[in-house]
Amino acid sequence: MDGRNEVYAGTPLNDYLSIIKQSSGWRDLVDKKYGINYFVMWYRPPIDVYANNIAVSVMNEEGFKLVYWDDTSIILVRDVPENTGIIKNYSYNIINPFRDPLNISPDLLPEALREVRRARIVAPDSEALVRYETLLKRLAAMRGIKE
Repeated sequence: MDGRNEVYAGTPLNDYLSIIKQSSGWRDLVDKKYGINYFVMWYRPPIDVYANNIAVSVMNEEGFKLVYWDDTSIILVRDVPENTGIIKNYSYNIINPFRDPLNISPDLLPEALREVRRARIVAPDSEALVRYETLLKRLAAMRGIKE
């Protein structure tokens, strides 16, 4: 859905709202009716309440991988054979905008730093990624972990 409500009126809009609000049957809409293979989502206010919940759910429960992240948007792709190359080259397994860097275990900090640096190559002007990287660096330094 891209904001052109007149194009999506009726069933498409209702289905979209069911998915984003995780209403009864939302998984069938994603998997069966639409066969959604990726999500491009705004994850910041004002729709973050719904968008963040669905993003976390599909990453944790539906096999979607985060492959892009900047100040406003994320891209999640379904972990299926046709997306293997994208996932191999672009997925983030440790960092994401919904995971507080303080909750990353010390043994994962070096990989988290590698991931955030890779993310910053793709979105170099992202303030969210700069903040995330800064916090990871401080945590690594406090814990005596070399970058």
